[in-house]
Formats: sequence, C-alpha cells, structure tokens
Amino acid sequence: MCNVIVRLIPNAKKSGIASLEIPKDTSDTIHMKIKVTATPQKGKANKAMLAMLAKKLALSKSSLRMLSKQSSPLKIIYIDKDCKEITELLQNNDSLTL
Repeated sequence: MCNVIVRLIPNAKKSGIASLEIPKDTSDTIHMKIKVTATPQKGKANKAMLAMLAKKLALSKSSLRMLSKQSSPLKIIYIDKDCKEITELLQNNDSLTL
C-alpha cells in the first residue's frame, strides 16, 4: 500500500499532474504536484484531485483515501495498491495532463 504526498493547486487553467518525484528506492511514498481547475470551496478541488488520480491509475475512487486535513494544500493520499505498481503506471503514462 502506498502513500502519495500531493501539493494541490486549485483554480488552475488546466488540470493535470504538474510534477512527479518518485524515490529511486521505490519506497512507500511518492511526491507530486497536481493542478485542478476546481475551486477550493466545499471540497471541490479535493474531489477533483481524487477523481483525476483514480482515473490516471485506473482505480476506483474508493481505493483512494485522504489522510490529511481537507483544508491543507499538502495532501497525504493513501492508495490501496503497491507503490511499485503505481510508479510504473505513472511512468508509463505519456500524457500526465488531462
């Protein structure tokens, strides 16, 4: 199971993964910056981020769980999948932007 630390940027012009840092040792943590067009009001940006991640990783939304506070720009997402598999999916994805 894998933890992903996300810096969420709401109100962006385009939604997508802006940057991705995968540790060389493929530990249990991946760092990324995600931009979403949704506003940060009433959790809309968080929902958009989770939906985008689920789609990129071909997982159900219920496979992702936010462990950090809703209002924090730094999110910790628990993904019910091995970090090595997630790393491969993200690295093989040619277009990280939606």
